[in-house]
Amino acid sequence: MSKKLLMLLTAMGTLTVTLIASPIVKNVTAQLDPSISFNLNGEKVMADSNALMYNDTLYLPVRALGTELGADIAYKDKVVYISIEDEKMAQLTEAQKTEMDTKSVEVPAEEVATIESATLKDISTDSKQLTILPAGAQDVPTNMIILNLDETTVITVDGKAATLADLSLGMELTVTHSLMMTRSLPPQTAAFTIEAKTTASEALPEFMILEDVQIVEITETPFGHQVLVGKNQNPESPEFQTILNVSEETSIHHEKNKMLYTVKDLEKGMKITVKHAPVMALSFPGQTAAYEIVILTQQ
Repeated sequence: MSKKLLMLLTAMGTLTVTLIASPIVKNVTAQLDPSISFNLNGEKVMADSNALMYNDTLYLPVRALGTELGADIAYKDKVVYISIEDEKMAQLTEAQKTEMDTKSVEVPAEEVATIESATLKDISTDSKQLTILPAGAQDVPTNMIILNLDETTVITVDGKAATLADLSLGMELTVTHSLMMTRSLPPQTAAFTIEAKTTASEALPEFMILEDVQIVEITETPFGHQVLVGKNQNPESPEFQTILNVSEETSIHHEKNKMLYTVKDLEKGMKITVKHAPVMALSFPGQTAAYEIVILTQQ
């Protein structure tokens, strides 16, 4: 409450409030609450003043409040004049700036979560977001976390100050973030610090492998086909599914021979092993390009 008025006075220096009354002055019923106290920067003030409650709005005695803030208050012809000297305004501005700077770098330990090791899976420069996969978690969208960055997020690479542009896919990260997370999939949270390490393992592999998965559905699209596959323990659950984008570039063959097949030879319930792109879209289920599909011997 006091901070809002302080910011207003600091920003404007001199404030004039004109009281525009309705055509007819009306009597209203309000509550004078002596139990409400006032605290300014940790100290109790305005001990002899009371607040007025009307229509769920709290009204404060502006003259008493202005005195505490070093402002001069005057009232004439239904206009309230609030002014503050330049020197006092400068002091307030500096105090406010110091408080903001302190808040930007100090985060209470109990409000911070730390991920010691995670892999950087996606970078969105426009929205200032990073998608990470914590170490040890299965590489599926539901296990990923989206970090929202702002001007207070501290980024370092190998211990040196860096920016979002210095990060690359595959980097190993140590992250501190807010305990507050959205309920979306993947969940989102505010990032406080991003510590990246450049290692030889940064480069993405040429492909990744989905072993012994089951075809759940095949759909034709304007760009080819999409094959929905699921892991055998629960192929119908989206948590265990992946959407494969199959194009003319996708090689399809049987594990027992070198004969070439087409997507039309695939059927629901078939078990296959897939080589696919190392990058997966953050849809649910995740989507990726299929490089090679090997039809397994059906049992």
